[in-house]
This record gives sequence, structure tokens and C-alpha cells, in this order.
Amino acid sequence: MILVRRRRIVAVALTIALVGTTIYNYTLRPVYQGMAVVGINEAAASNPLVRMSIELVRFRAIMERQKLILKSPEFASRVLSGLGPAEIRELSTGPIGTWADRMWAEWNRRLGNQGSDAPQDATIAFRSRLGIATENDSTWIDIQFSAYDPAIAASIANATLDTYIRETNESNTRAVEASRKSLGAQVDEKEQRLGEQLSGLREMGGKAGVGDIEVRKAMLEREFRAFQEALINAQTTRVGREARRKEATQLRGGIAAVRSDPLIRAASAKVAELEDREATLLATLGPRHPDVLGVQQHLQGARQRLATELSSLEEGADSEYQLAVNEEARLKSNMARIQKELADAEAESLGYSIERKKFEASRGSIDTLLQRQADSSLIIIDTQVIQNARPVRSAISPQRSRNFGYALLGGLIIGILLAWLADRFDESVQSPEDVMEGIGLPFLGIVPLIPKLPQGAIAPLLGDSKTGFADSLRVVRTNIIYGSAAQRPKVLVFTSASPAEGKSTVAAGLAVLFAQNKARVLLIDCDLRRPSAHLLMGVPPNPGLSALLSAEGPVSLVTRTGPVRGLDVLPAGTPLNSSSERLGSDGMKAIIEEARSRYDWVIIDSPPALGLSDAAIVSTLADGIVVVCSGDQTPRQAVRHVADQLRAVKASVLGVVLNRVNLSRHSYYYGRYYSPHYGTEGDADGPKKAGREARESPAQ
Repeated sequence: MILVRRRRIVAVALTIALVGTTIYNYTLRPVYQGMAVVGINEAAASNPLVRMSIELVRFRAIMERQKLILKSPEFASRVLSGLGPAEIRELSTGPIGTWADRMWAEWNRRLGNQGSDAPQDATIAFRSRLGIATENDSTWIDIQFSAYDPAIAASIANATLDTYIRETNESNTRAVEASRKSLGAQVDEKEQRLGEQLSGLREMGGKAGVGDIEVRKAMLEREFRAFQEALINAQTTRVGREARRKEATQLRGGIAAVRSDPLIRAASAKVAELEDREATLLATLGPRHPDVLGVQQHLQGARQRLATELSSLEEGADSEYQLAVNEEARLKSNMARIQKELADAEAESLGYSIERKKFEASRGSIDTLLQRQADSSLIIIDTQVIQNARPVRSAISPQRSRNFGYALLGGLIIGILLAWLADRFDESVQSPEDVMEGIGLPFLGIVPLIPKLPQGAIAPLLGDSKTGFADSLRVVRTNIIYGSAAQRPKVLVFTSASPAEGKSTVAAGLAVLFAQNKARVLLIDCDLRRPSAHLLMGVPPNPGLSALLSAEGPVSLVTRTGPVRGLDVLPAGTPLNSSSERLGSDGMKAIIEEARSRYDWVIIDSPPALGLSDAAIVSTLADGIVVVCSGDQTPRQAVRHVADQLRAVKASVLGVVLNRVNLSRHSYYYGRYYSPHYGTEGDADGPKKAGREARESPAQ
């Protein structure tokens, strides 16, 4: 519904996009592209047909280097030196540039302002038009050249390809020759160094004893192993003698220990036996008894023998331990001497071995260089023509079909976005949902946009079924009569938020329709500031309501006969600036009460509600008030303010009439609510004609 309602915005956006694309497509000079393809690989100089396998990182570096060569200014100068006059003339127009530059260049070309033939301009133009591209780590390079002439584009692309292949081959030849010279110099230098190393090796090998190094090393190693075994035995003996010495020391100090010596064990046993006998005798005999004294004498002698044995044992253990320590030190000294002799022999052998290995390495490098020199195994860049450029008839720019597709899609997207923005930020009342949900008031009906009403033309307009004006007001009339759950309203006030929203037309039209329904109807024009009911009904403006309210004494209702039977009109009369005081007077109340008693319906046309208190004052005298708003113009916030202002004075707001609706613009949406031509027969042009009239007419 948004797109249908805002379809003009979408159409304008599409039109601008397509017109701009058309100008772009048919103003720019077409650009053509010639493309030649060259294969890149590494090969052996001796056999270019043998391709070398290279890793991806190195291959990418090679391809980048070749692209830099193709894009370099020096290469461009060499290509230009081989071009013909037609190609130079093409390049004299300068770089192709952006679309704006191209349009400017095309304008100058049509005016006869050709580019310069200066060499630097041609070089810049060549480099700007040359494109070098590779795809997905492929082994070929696309050489692309853009020009205004397809034949020249293909010719320059092929010239670039030929120059590149020729220079690559020349570079390979120079590299092979330089490599051969470099290898020859390296071979000579290494042969001289090899001779020097061979002389030194022979001199070292001829020294005395150098040939017996291995035999001497073997003898020293056997001697070292023998001393090592003897050292292990000596250490074992030392540990045993150290334990024996410690035991002797403990026995001498009176410390209980394991007695390994038999003399010590015998002496210790004798002492223990005598001590036991002494203790036994002392328990039964006195200390002076001869037996006790004899045992004590034997005990003293046994203890002296034990002390003598212990002293002898300790001295022997110390002597044996010292001998073991001395033997261990002697063995260690011999082992250190042998280790030193082994190290010296190893150093002599290592020096000879290193010199020999250096000699062998130098001889191997000479063999490698001689082999490389023999088969010329230099790695070179191998190029192969995969495709020569051919003139093409399809331009790369502008691509008209693609541009039109982009313009259609882009214009549609921009148009939809603008339409959504316009609808999103449009606060005007546009649909019944805006009235019921956005404002919170009942919806009474839709009144379509109609031609401007001439003076006194309201009744004939209601008889014209092509406009749909009468049918729409009948819907409003029905909703007013049967839409209220309470007692049917009799006195109705019609107002709007601001002037020129069609409230007077709606009020006058409903008054005529109520009268055509065989009811007594009175139309009162309470808009004392800008009266219009007398114009719609075709009656004199005076005397009117202002004169009645200004008269002294009791007020009596004076009306004029309207254009249809049963309809009376009370015009506003002479305009008044202080209308609110008049409308709130007792005279106005008396007029309303008299009209209520004499007529079935009293229709009151009041001033706009915003900024004026007239509508609020008149609404206090009526049974209900109807708010008329202009479709696509009246802000929803303004209608909310009107409703709040009327509710503040306890007025009963019956609902909102959506007036001046452009059915041709909202045909898809409002077709669900209302068809102005229902029942019209034999008039196939009716809807189109009514739509044209609605578009051509101003606000009613």
C-alpha cells in the first residue's frame, strides 16, 4: 500500500536513474579491450622444455616481479618505440580515466581539441591503459590494453606481448653467459685453493709419528682401562679398611661394635667372664675375701690384654687405610697422565681429519661446479604465448545492458526507500487506520476529492453520481445515525483542525442529504469569521446569525429556504471578530433550543478548533461533534489536539470524516472501503474521468 500510495516517488526515482543511465551510455565514447595471454614458468637453461617445480611462495614472488617489469616506465618506453602512427595517435588522447574524465575528453574531441603527441604523454597514457592480471595462482599473465579502437587495442596488446617475450629471451641469454663466466671464475679459484689444501695435508701426513697415532691411541686406551680397574679395586679396599679403622676406634672408646678380630673377641669374652664371676662372689662374699681379690687380679690382667689388643688393632687399621689411600692417589695420577696423552693424540688426529675433510669438500665443490658448467643448469624464466589479442566488437565500457539493469535495480531500491521514508515521516491522516489506531477516534467515512464548487452548486453536485460525492456522504450519514450506541444525536457540530479542510462542504452536503430523506433540517453557519454556507446554498448572507445575536431583547429564529425541500439555512451574516462571546451568549442557546424543537436535524458549521474557542463553545450546545480532516494534509497530532480540546469541555466527539481523498492515488487501498461508480452502467470511462477530475481539481 505504501508503494501504491507513493508510486509517483518510485516512478520519479526510476525515471531519473534510467535517464541518467541513458545519458551515460550514449554520451561516453565506447572503450574496447585487447587481451593477450603469456605463460610464465621456470626451466633449465640447457633444456627449456623441462619445467622446474617451484613452491607457491616463490612462484608468487616470480609473478609479482614479472608484473612489475610489465608496468615499469622503461618497459613502456621500449614498447612505444615499436608502435606505428595510428597507435601513437590513439595514445595522444591521454589516459582514459574516470567516466567524468572520459565525458570531458569526448566533449573536447567533438570540439576538435585533440591530445598532445608528446612522448611523456604517450608513456603515461600507455601505463594507465595497460592492465596486468593473474587468476588464482595460475601460471599465466593476462596483458590487457584499453583503447577507443578495438583494432588498436589488440595491436598494442600484441606489441606488448612480443616486446616482453623478446626481452625475456634476451635476459635469459645474458643470464646464461654471465653464469658461465661466474662459474669459470669460481672453478679457477677453488682449484687454486684445493692445491694449497693438498700440499698442507701432505706436509701434515709426512710428520713423524702421525701415522702411528691410531696405534698409540689404542695402547693408551688399554692402559687407561687397566688403571681404571685397579682404581676400582683400590677404592673398594680403602672403603673396607676405613670401616675396620672405624670399628677399632669405636672398640677403643668403649662403644659396643661387632668384633671381627678373633683375639679381640677372645679378650672381650675373658673380661666379660671375669666380671660375671666378680659380681657373683661379691654377692656372697665380702670384698676382702681372697677369692674375690684373686678374681679381681685376673680381671685387671684380662683388661690390660684387651687394651693392648685394641691398641694394636687400631694401629694396624690406620696403617692399612693409609696404604689404600696412597695407592688410590697413585692410580688417579696415572689415569690423569694417560688422559692427557689421549687428548694430545686426539687433537693431532682431529686436525689431520679436519684438513682432510676440507680437502674432500673443496674437491666435491669443484666437481659440482664443473658439472653445472658442463650442462649449463641455470634456472631461467620460460615464456610461452598462450593467446594473441584479437579485435573485439563488444565494448567493456559502457556496458549498456548491465548499466540499464543496475539503473533499474538501483532506481527501484532508491524509490522504495524514498517512498518508505516519505510515508514514515508523513504525519498526515491518510487512512481509516490512522484515524482509529493513530488518533483513537471513530471513523465515519471517506469523501473523495471533487472539482471546485461554484456558488450554489452543492445540490446539483449531490445529484452527479460520477463524482461519488453523494454516495460517500450517505455512508457518513448512515454512520452518524446508527453509529452511536446512545440516543440518536440531533444537533451536530462540524469542525476541523485548520481552515480549508472542507468542513463547510461536508456539513452542507449532509444537510441536503438529511433533507432528501424527508426530514426537517436546519443548517446554521456559526463560522462568523469566514462564513461560506450562504455560498454553498445560494442564499443571501444577510440577515444572518450575527444580526440575531447582536439584537437587543429576546432572540427569535429567522431562517431562509434552502435549495431543496425541507432544508432551511441560517447564514452567518456580517462577519464578526469577537465571535466567541456571541456564540456563548444566551441568545445562541435560545436559537439552538428553538431549532431543536422545530427541526429533525440541526447541522452547525463551526470555525476551526485549533487556535479558536468557537468550536468548543458551540460543541457544549450540541449532541455531538464531527471532526473533518483533509486526507494527506492534516497532521494526526493536530486532530489529537482538537479531540483533547473538545473532550476538555465534555463534548461528545462522534468521529472523524476523512475529506478530499485522492482516490486515484489511493485506489488500491480505498477500493476496499468505497467505489464511487457502483451502480453506474454504460459508462466505461467513468472511473478514468472521475480520476482525472480529482487530479485536476483543487481542495474543496
